[in-house]
Amino acid sequence: MAEPTGIFINVEIDETGLKKLLNQKFEKVKFGNKLGYYFSELLYRSYKDESDSVFIFNYDKKSKYCFIAFLVNHFSDTDISLFPKILEMISSYKKCDSSNYAIVASTLPELYNSYLLTCNQVKEQSPDSFSKDIIEQIMNKFYSFSQEDQYFLNPQIAFNKRNFFYKNFKNYFKKYLVFVEEAEKPKKIANATKENPYFLFDDLYVYNNTVFYKNKDKTFIEIPEADPFSLREIGLQIIADKNYVFIKRTAPNSSSPNTTNFLELIWEYQIVKGIDGKNFKPFKYKFETTYWKDKFAVYYSKRLDGIELVKVAQADLESFEELNFGYGKDKNYVFFHEETIPINAKHYILNKNGFIYDDSNIFHYQNQILLDAKTFKVVEYESEQNPFMGTFILEDKSGQYKYNQAWQDKIIKLITEKQN
Repeated sequence: MAEPTGIFINVEIDETGLKKLLNQKFEKVKFGNKLGYYFSELLYRSYKDESDSVFIFNYDKKSKYCFIAFLVNHFSDTDISLFPKILEMISSYKKCDSSNYAIVASTLPELYNSYLLTCNQVKEQSPDSFSKDIIEQIMNKFYSFSQEDQYFLNPQIAFNKRNFFYKNFKNYFKKYLVFVEEAEKPKKIANATKENPYFLFDDLYVYNNTVFYKNKDKTFIEIPEADPFSLREIGLQIIADKNYVFIKRTAPNSSSPNTTNFLELIWEYQIVKGIDGKNFKPFKYKFETTYWKDKFAVYYSKRLDGIELVKVAQADLESFEELNFGYGKDKNYVFFHEETIPINAKHYILNKNGFIYDDSNIFHYQNQILLDAKTFKVVEYESEQNPFMGTFILEDKSGQYKYNQAWQDKIIKLITEKQN
């Protein structure tokens, strides 16, 4: 007699119900307390150990059928001990006008337990009286996910295949992987060596409990005092841990920052003194922001031979917000980069061309535009794709002018005068 190998569930459910099912509270899971994370645990078993198990969570939007299968090589009743409770949950979200089924079986197949799922009810049925056609239908569905010779794809490959795992479930699993990585990080770091370092992110590695930056020439540059357990990516060339903020700069022994050969540059990370690493974060998305904050102040990121973080001395931390084009504002001032500019912080216009103005003054980035602010407008610009760059035709009550930010003399040139 064959041994049981897994549980197989085929149920009709609409997508709204399926999302609610995955979001159902389930306290038996190690992370997240939701059923979606419990299913993620089952997938992770096969994800981590290729030959140990197979987990499938598929949803066909056309037929509105969800197919769930959990197959193990060395079956134990504990592997499916939580499924009676899960079947009850499924029955409460499935379509009420259909009858669906779950079975515990071998892959031969040989049936051990069978369940009828109706609306809000699960009925265990006698395997002897259970329809062989239904068993065959369920097992054919299971093997439809296999390759030739009933071989199942490596979960890491299957996860990236279209229409294999349900998209919403994949989102649960991605979050679960982050949890697992953090849980396993201490052990992996403790075992890391120079020959087999632990990868953190970007080009950062750990061995001997020390964080290193790996340059293009494959050399490792130590990042002194960096904590590998709390280190995180904050932005382009900026990282932080529980204590410090670090910026990526060219090393003193590097080639000139102006070299045309990027591979010749040697980089290192340096501590930025006086900034609280634990609370340091961007005002916008980390790769788009130009302003940052910790619990003490606002900072602007200059780009020289790497990043330089400059304290915005006059900024009010509580009311500060980042605008576009390098501008920021608080309850008192408007800023361009780290400097204030004479624009009314309560009444101003910032247009898509990067011009900011109130009733008295006009600025385009660092340039003050000496036109009449009350009648100012942008008449023409070069590109809709990049409307904030190039040469502009500007107008006020006196006429039209040509302007380009890149002109060294910063002079706006008169084109025409308005006729009285």
